[in-house]
Amino acid sequence: MAASAHDVEIEEIPEDIPSTTVHLDESESNDEKDFRQPPNATAFMSFNCDHCSNTYRHKSSLYRHIKTDHAKENFQSGTIKCTEGCSEKFRTSDDLIKHLCIKHNKSINIIHKSFSTLHEFIKWKESFEENARSSYVLHCAPKCHSDSSYISYCNRSGKYASKGKGVRELKMQGSSKIGTHCPAYIRAKKDEDGQLEVKLCNYHIHELQLHKVQLPLSLSTRKKVAAKLADGVTVSNIFDSIREQSLDGVLHRKHLLCRQDIHNIKHQYNIEGVQLHSDDHTSVSLLVKNMMESMDNPVFIYKKQGQKQSPDINDLADEDFVVGIQTCFQRDMMIKFQFVWTALMVLMFIISI
Repeated sequence: MAASAHDVEIEEIPEDIPSTTVHLDESESNDEKDFRQPPNATAFMSFNCDHCSNTYRHKSSLYRHIKTDHAKENFQSGTIKCTEGCSEKFRTSDDLIKHLCIKHNKSINIIHKSFSTLHEFIKWKESFEENARSSYVLHCAPKCHSDSSYISYCNRSGKYASKGKGVRELKMQGSSKIGTHCPAYIRAKKDEDGQLEVKLCNYHIHELQLHKVQLPLSLSTRKKVAAKLADGVTVSNIFDSIREQSLDGVLHRKHLLCRQDIHNIKHQYNIEGVQLHSDDHTSVSLLVKNMMESMDNPVFIYKKQGQKQSPDINDLADEDFVVGIQTCFQRDMMIKFQFVWTALMVLMFIISI
């Protein structure tokens, strides 16, 4: 008898393999059916609960069970350690703050604010950071939808992670990271109308200092300094303008502006065109090319690394890199006194013989 459209052909199962009944949903496509795992591959796979003796076939079922039935036991299964020295760990900053208030009698206030626009919130945030001598950095980029969330944590929270290969030692003033989690945060959530609801926790477990390593310059200060540098204002005049600003009895980070800050701002905004490319070798090549094409070419010798040396030079290897630059005055003096230098070299050669 011919099989109907809903009949499923069952293969014979060897005796040493337990049989398993598989229910196929008629709404599934052929690709979905082919993607399903073979029934015998997961017949004996199980996930055990660490809090009780229950066993589940799917990991999602186990997670659902733990979240529903063992929420209290699973409360301390995070990676955030207590900042007061006890051995408890937490999954979120809110759990840590709650623990600090209940177990360690800490007074931590959560402040709520509202702002009509994102620009208004950013302006308030910068002013608050300047007055509170603290800095908050975004934890991650906001998601691209109408109700975006901006979550910022203390810039000193966490451990120092070196991005280099360990060739150079850590700078003398050390890292800004404190080696543990700081519970301070600023959370802003934007609704469909563009308004922002902000939650602020300004409780830090470290001392708030104005040291340049621990507290960076504000974005507005960096932009103002960069604009003055681009307009040709000298570094001395920039320092004078900062000193002329009224302190109002409070010392802020911008009043401690130093030459290293100026150097960092130049590098960040690529002022004066010093770095023409992210790769140093390419940047130097472009810089030398621009100088050689200028009216007063200051380059009198240039050899790239890996380039074969010219016939008139016999003391350079192929892997050597050489660039020689002279000023207009040096060039004129060399041309003016070239005969004198030649005579001196000949005289020294004769004396050596």
